[in-house]
Amino acid sequence: MLKQIENRRSVVFFLGQICGLVFFACPVAMAVGIGLGFLLRRRLPLIMILAVGFLVGLVTARQPVTRITEPRAIHGVGDVSSVPKLSREGQVCDVVMGGQRLLMVSGEAPLLSLGDEIRVSGIERPFAVLTTGYGPFMELEGVVKIEHPEVIRHGSWISRIGSQWRQSFVSFMGKQMPTEDAAFVDGVCFAAPSQISDERLEELKRSGLLHILSASGLQVFVLLFLLNALLRLAPIPRLFQIVLISAFLVVYALASGLNPAIVRASLMAAVLLAAYLFKRDPDPLSALALAGIGYLFWQPASVFGPGFQLSFVVVASVCLYYHRDVFEKGWNIVRLTKEYLRLSIVVTAAAVPLAAYYFGSISLVSILSNLLITSALPLTLFIAFFSHFVYLGLPALGAGIASASLSTPVSWIQNVAHWTGGDWATIDVPSFSGYWLLLWFGAWALTYRRRVVQA
Repeated sequence: MLKQIENRRSVVFFLGQICGLVFFACPVAMAVGIGLGFLLRRRLPLIMILAVGFLVGLVTARQPVTRITEPRAIHGVGDVSSVPKLSREGQVCDVVMGGQRLLMVSGEAPLLSLGDEIRVSGIERPFAVLTTGYGPFMELEGVVKIEHPEVIRHGSWISRIGSQWRQSFVSFMGKQMPTEDAAFVDGVCFAAPSQISDERLEELKRSGLLHILSASGLQVFVLLFLLNALLRLAPIPRLFQIVLISAFLVVYALASGLNPAIVRASLMAAVLLAAYLFKRDPDPLSALALAGIGYLFWQPASVFGPGFQLSFVVVASVCLYYHRDVFEKGWNIVRLTKEYLRLSIVVTAAAVPLAAYYFGSISLVSILSNLLITSALPLTLFIAFFSHFVYLGLPALGAGIASASLSTPVSWIQNVAHWTGGDWATIDVPSFSGYWLLLWFGAWALTYRRRVVQA
């Protein structure tokens, strides 16, 4: 494991940055940083990089927020500081007013975007503190509900494009499918579970499939495959193809509400594509670290969120334990099945402790349920995105593609979640200290051995 870190300066900086960000909430992070520095003691440049990362994290760390305890009236002008997300209650976003950060829930009209300046008038109410001990570090001080926010000045044009694309996608799916199915497709494609029914979310949670709505970032790689295939048909230099794909992923990340998994996957994809320009072999682990560094510069408090932690821990595990050379001798079904089972164990070992800590339960059937939807999930994403792209140019054809081919994979995924999502499929876990997670992942990291595939 140490060799994997020593050869990647970005990973060292990322680990130092995380230790610095969580130091005020979890002082034991200093001990973790010192321990890592001891392991790297023979590499002075890496120790300096680790120290710089720690200092950067320390400087950018959010201080504890004192939340309001009683409702109060607020009036003034604020800036939309997060990408609005659609929910069953309307649009949800963060708003900054005079240095105070609020969670705002508003109606679906007018459509808001990141950077909009709006007039806020309503009753601010106490914000529910997160169940973990790090709620005060999550910045939000209260929540306010507004029926019709007044937009004084619009934000950037690229933010509006992302919001309009998401709105167009939601409207398109609503015309082709029943409401519940349309909400499910939107949740899968944009990593947005907020409009899916509580019953469906509970089934996904018990079946071990909840990650398809947030943590995997599979959406980005399906889009990447689709865009690559389309652009290769056009006589466009590879450099411009990479620029176009990267720009498109920026818009998609904005449309998803800058979901941590989508941003991470988009940044990783951009870094991996950029490796071509420098004639370097793509390195997923370095790309993951660079994505994390960039995201934490922008949203340092997200380091405390389960979405960020699940996304980065699971993908880091896959980067360490997955090697492309296992497929070099062909797509043998036995080889693929063994590799899937191996990766499932890795992902389970990475995700289950975090799921138990944040959600208080563990799925007993996650490996089976994920195996059953292995092909249906990417097929759903591909059909949904492709049919919407076609719809924007040829409405009748796009609607026909979605109506004829999307319901089958969607129904299969939902049925798998229903069949494997009963009360019997999970066990409840009593609450425990987050320090046990450090011990778990530390011990698990010690078991890593570089895998050599025999020819």
